[in-house]
Amino acid sequence: MAKKATTSSTSSAIIDLTGEEMLSTSGASPLLGITSQWLRQLSANGYIPVAIKGKYPLVAVVQGYVRSLKDEERRSSKAAADSGLKAARQREVELRIGKEEGRIVEIDDVERRHCGKIVCDSGK
Repeated sequence: MAKKATTSSTSSAIIDLTGEEMLSTSGASPLLGITSQWLRQLSANGYIPVAIKGKYPLVAVVQGYVRSLKDEERRSSKAAADSGLKAARQREVELRIGKEEGRIVEIDDVERRHCGKIVCDSGK
């Protein structure tokens, strides 16, 4: 069990954990700010150990929850990077098709073709 809490001069409690503290679902869920269903899902996904007699080890629950958040952040970052790359490739293909279909032309081609007209028109 947890050792007796001591207080410092700033009145904050310090608790030494032994690693044997156990929490029920109704204790672990609000501690992490998640639902009991999500707690069970974290256990099913291997982030936290399976409950024994309805109790979870406190330290393992917190560490597993943090690990799940880090994994989710990595997945989100990778998905965002993949999405950006996919969008860039799509834009490249659209431009190439537009050019092949004649909907997009190089600005140098436009300037060469109309340069004489611009000079002539402005010289009048």
